[in-house]
Amino acid sequence: VVLVGGDGTVHEVLNGLPVHDRHLGPLAVLPCGSGDDFASSLRLSKRPEDLAAALANAIPRPIDVALARYDGPAEPVCERFANSAALGFDGEVAAEARKPHRVRGRLLYALATFAVLRRNPRFLGTITVDDGPGTAAHSWQQELSFVATGNGHFLGGGLHLFRDGRLDDGRLDAVAVPAVPRRTILWLFGKLILGRHRGDPRLQVHQGR
Repeated sequence: VVLVGGDGTVHEVLNGLPVHDRHLGPLAVLPCGSGDDFASSLRLSKRPEDLAAALANAIPRPIDVALARYDGPAEPVCERFANSAALGFDGEVAAEARKPHRVRGRLLYALATFAVLRRNPRFLGTITVDDGPGTAAHSWQQELSFVATGNGHFLGGGLHLFRDGRLDDGRLDAVAVPAVPRRTILWLFGKLILGRHRGDPRLQVHQGR
């Protein structure tokens, strides 16, 4: 399957692919979306001639696919994701960015962030990190502004949130931010844009299987 689109298109196609011997695909992505975070993690060019050449000489590359389960009011919803899944502030920004806008790319996500900032959503969540068979899972509950789980590197239209993320290592990276005031969210967002967020104590970084 060859798809032309952004992260939303990747998500829809990924969830429509049949499973063969616990594998999906092959799938080729020609990026032309607003964020293209998944394509950025794959280091795909956006130049049509480069993509055509890469497609003509493509060698399949295996990557991980994760499963997100949401226990909704009616029934559980399970969907695959290849790049990231988030709850709280970042999820609200993603929903805001999907509304009709005249801008694209980072500016779109910046405008969506300021729109959500007025509401400053927060929620009580339980985080469980599992390091795999034979190890004890760590679990705790806290009030959160957002928590994001990443398979790749990028989130929210190019923010390099998961610096240690790899698409094929059998692990997921997670970043959680406890409930903080609006000004702190804005400050963290600025640090994310500048790539200066690493080591900030308000960002809780975890990795697990």
